Amino acid sequence: MHTKRFALLSLLLCLLVLPLAADVQSAFSYLLPLDTTIGHVVDPAEGSVELLTSQALQSSYDLAWLDRYVPVELHQSFVYTYDQVLSSLLPCKQVLIGEATLRGSLYEVRFRILSDTAATGSCVWYLEEHGRMFLLSLTLDRP
Repeated sequence: MHTKRFALLSLLLCLLVLPLAADVQSAFSYLLPLDTTIGHVVDPAEGSVELLTSQALQSSYDLAWLDRYVPVELHQSFVYTYDQVLSSLLPCKQVLIGEATLRGSLYEVRFRILSDTAATGSCVWYLEEHGRMFLLSLTLDRP
């Protein structure tokens, strides 16, 4: 009888602790390093502005890139301002992405490029009313 109680108590304890263990694991699964320049490094989630930044930085810079990330109205000024930088920088092979900072309808995403040309910078994205994100500006700080 004592063995059955012990087995039942053990089973009950496991059933109570198992969800807690899963919560503890998930609580620590998101912890990534804190970079002194870009802040909390994130693993970009599907559909996030951080993932959009990562994809933009890891893609080749061409007309398709402009069409995908920059509003048509800004193509000319964007090319005039960023053409030389982006054509020499993109695509980046290894990039750390920081957590986005929301400022009204603007998202700023800091990043660190680890390969090729070591640099840090940020992308500022605009969330339009239809839910599409557009790149408005880019800053790049090279050491």
